[in-house]
Amino acid sequence: MRNIDCVIDEARLAVSSPESVVQYLVDRGARLTTKGYDTTDKQFEQTLLDRHEPLIDLALARWCHYDETWRALWAANQDNSPHAFAIRMSLLSNITFWGIFRFRTGPTEAFGEGFIDWLPTASVDELFTLFGNPTLDKGFLQEFLEGGPSWACLPEEHLRYCLYGLTRNPAINISDYHQWYDSEYCKYGSAVFKAAWNLAGTVPNTDIWADVLHCLFDVLLSMHYGFEDFDWEGCDYQRSSFLQVWLGCDPVRGSSAPENPLVLAARWTPVDEHGIGEYGQLSAFQRVRRALAYLALENSSVDRTDEFLTSNDPALRAAAYASRRLSTEQIAAAVKRDDYMGFNEMAENKQL
Repeated sequence: MRNIDCVIDEARLAVSSPESVVQYLVDRGARLTTKGYDTTDKQFEQTLLDRHEPLIDLALARWCHYDETWRALWAANQDNSPHAFAIRMSLLSNITFWGIFRFRTGPTEAFGEGFIDWLPTASVDELFTLFGNPTLDKGFLQEFLEGGPSWACLPEEHLRYCLYGLTRNPAINISDYHQWYDSEYCKYGSAVFKAAWNLAGTVPNTDIWADVLHCLFDVLLSMHYGFEDFDWEGCDYQRSSFLQVWLGCDPVRGSSAPENPLVLAARWTPVDEHGIGEYGQLSAFQRVRRALAYLALENSSVDRTDEFLTSNDPALRAAAYASRRLSTEQIAAAVKRDDYMGFNEMAENKQL
């Protein structure tokens, strides 16, 4: 039996201006992603589809809730026109399809069995958008990062765009503690982060891959989230949960960190490395090593601060500058030895 509000809204929007329909769909999308409930049904969306109005189709692509609508729009917009491209990009970024209750797995479910066949045909723009969708299934993402069929079917350039898209994914790139603690990846995502960190041991150790990895690793690290700004007093369990899942030292689910991050870091030490930049900037290779060094510091059972502060590797020193509690003497020594780099890294340190 159909809901009376749905029937009335359907009849009204069937004759409303496209702009009115768009605003309705935007508001409905907000309700579905925050409250998880709405009165509209599949017939409601089909009626809007039957209007064949480009502006309404674009809004449906962005905020449709039913897989029949998603698939109909996808099938009808496979040409190279700007409108068809915008429809596909909107479908790939759609989070209303997933909704709040997590019964679905985002775009991978919308595609059905044809998803793996579509991936090699996708443009870099489409892949970048797909991997930026926070409803992306964690099972798919784990399989991808572990080098499964979805990884193997893509050329290197496309793989890099997937990872760049992932760095913009709100489910990964979270700056608010409460948002993180409620996220799907916090509860079930240790394997995803293990796979991400382990990319340091599998992808080619070239300049372009160093740029990709340091962007991804910077997003994964708490020093770039501002979590230390959160008032952790009385919240030791929650802070521990963050460290366990995000940085990889989870005793229940199993460690999601590499066994020895510094071994992986050694892969990212080119023989012709030129040191620190004039104004303290680290190279992409050094930033990859810095991220892995930070992971090593967090997961170490002993305090390795002094070891890292006196290391010949500027990346290890940078990790300590940016994340450890330092004495006034250690701060002075950092500035004396590394000048701009020491100051830049310590400026990010929430422990100081």
